[in-house]
Amino acid sequence: VRGEKGTGKTATLATIVASARLSGHIVLYLPDGDRLRKNGFYIVPNEKREGVYDLPMLAQEICGELLESHGRDMDGMVLEGGEGCLAELMTKSQLREFMKAIGGNSGDDGKGKGTKSKGKGNKGAEEASTDVTTPPPLSLNDLLKIGSEDPEFSSAIYTAVVQTLTNQSQTPFTIVMDEFNCYFDRGHYFHQEYDYNVVRTIPPNRISLFKPLLTAIGLEKDDDGTIRSVEPKPIR
Repeated sequence: VRGEKGTGKTATLATIVASARLSGHIVLYLPDGDRLRKNGFYIVPNEKREGVYDLPMLAQEICGELLESHGRDMDGMVLEGGEGCLAELMTKSQLREFMKAIGGNSGDDGKGKGTKSKGKGNKGAEEASTDVTTPPPLSLNDLLKIGSEDPEFSSAIYTAVVQTLTNQSQTPFTIVMDEFNCYFDRGHYFHQEYDYNVVRTIPPNRISLFKPLLTAIGLEKDDDGTIRSVEPKPIR
């Protein structure tokens, strides 16, 4: 959506969101891009993914908004890849703590791997059996509830849920970002781990909150500020 200031771009996008939701779409609506790119409270390096930075408080806020707007629409939807998906986004200690919070056990602690019981009599070891506990599917609503309550997990949960919604074809998924062009304007997030002298801003495609959104349309901002096109990963 393009147009001069005051021509009704924001009102048009809000109408699109309302229409999409009435039509059965799950909509990730980010109505204030300028606030998101400036007021993340604090930014931290992602402990699992090198070169990626998190905005935990904003991710927590968006998890809550998505749950409030579409909890009913996501009933029965589970995380693509389950615990394995989270293992790519969380450290082992974070995953253990998360599985405790959600009421399960991560395989990292040795639980749920099963034990072998030796057979008796003539059957011997041939009757040895392995009891493997398969972790239950992880509900998107359960994930978003934890993400909306705990900033320690919010960024990983946000990424995992958006990834699942993007890849599924059960329910249409739409992303609406107002003030989209501001993501390619001057940045406002700094961290010494990114730039020791804290002069260069962290580009949006290195920030987990924005990364999956920009990836979907195939745009990146290089470390030198150059905006370039990459192979998009479109929403199904």
